[in-house]
Amino acid sequence: MNDARNETAGVGALGYIGIGVSSPEKWAEFGNLLGLMPGAPGTDGSIRYRMDDQAWRIALHPDSSDDCLYAGFDCGTSAGFEAVLVRIAQAGITATRDGDLAHVRGVMELARLVDPDGVPLELYYGPRIVPEQPFRSPQALSGFMTGANGFGHMIVNASDPAASLAFYVDVLGLSLSDRILFEAAPGVVIPLVFLHCNERHHSIAIAPKMPGSKRVHHLMFEVPGINDVGLALDRVTAAGLEISATLGRHSNDHMISFYVRTPSGFEVEYGCAGLAVDRATWTVSDHASISIWGHKREHI
Repeated sequence: MNDARNETAGVGALGYIGIGVSSPEKWAEFGNLLGLMPGAPGTDGSIRYRMDDQAWRIALHPDSSDDCLYAGFDCGTSAGFEAVLVRIAQAGITATRDGDLAHVRGVMELARLVDPDGVPLELYYGPRIVPEQPFRSPQALSGFMTGANGFGHMIVNASDPAASLAFYVDVLGLSLSDRILFEAAPGVVIPLVFLHCNERHHSIAIAPKMPGSKRVHHLMFEVPGINDVGLALDRVTAAGLEISATLGRHSNDHMISFYVRTPSGFEVEYGCAGLAVDRATWTVSDHASISIWGHKREHI
């Protein structure tokens, strides 16, 4: 589990996420401020947002949970999809093929399973793309850093971090990037583990679940440059949104970013200049601090 180079097929990217939201109206304003482009609504009644040529990356479902309802992992090809399903079956875990849900999500094939904390996961390939309807952000933003690396990353709050680590590495095929032993208070150390499945430094990170916490701590959206980050920070500050962590640079992935509270209570990290992983040569490291500078926050 400590080898950053998996020898067998695994998932290729964190491709999309579905979120239950109690206030779609507040999310509409929030998405606009971050530069997300409204997409065509889903046949399931979801409100969808685009970040690139894909038909959607973020789906909002009217729901009182205000939390992650599902996350989708792109397996790249039919062969890749089948290889991941074999890997899952060999681990003694059931993944259910679902053609009806594939139609709703707009992908060629899809299979469902859950992670150790019960978070619904969807494995798929062949997402619908709509280059005939070019991505146009409502803000002065050229786009997001997506493509084969997916929409960004997700930090999951795990009740059993060791079980979650084993699942995402041994079952889904992600690889260990590094670890941060974060001292939240004198003598109180919180281990954070970061996993990659492509060139993005991490698509999933695992944090120990705190009382009352949601399934996810935050999502990350990456933009091309520091001006995109700064302008977004100006917009959300002017709108009176809570900046949960100030502008800073992370120690492990070198992302320059800030964190803003979503209308659902979890956070979005908005950043640029994230470190790229060369999976053939990457070596695992350990860190004692979350950030090189900045990222000051009142609450963890």
